[in-house]
Amino acid sequence: MGVRASKNELADLGSESIRVKLTAPPIEGKANRALIKLLASLVGVSQKDVEIVAGQRSRQKMVEIRGVTADEVLSRFKEKRSTPSRQVAKAPRRTLR
Repeated sequence: MGVRASKNELADLGSESIRVKLTAPPIEGKANRALIKLLASLVGVSQKDVEIVAGQRSRQKMVEIRGVTADEVLSRFKEKRSTPSRQVAKAPRRTLR
């Protein structure tokens, strides 16, 4: 788990683990809460269905996600990784004279 990134995102999808980037600092559980929120959003479950079961104070964590199988979680992570992020095009500035 990387912290103090520019945005919360799934950074790498390995065979045994995933790597995420978080904006929240690892202070008073802020990064843990951000991780739970990110994983719930990526998988499509409620935050109450995501629990850190090991590694509360470590960069490496074991997380339980209730209501979905491991294969479903992996499939949803892969979907999110393959979906390009939407970028908003900015309108050119016009100068009035």
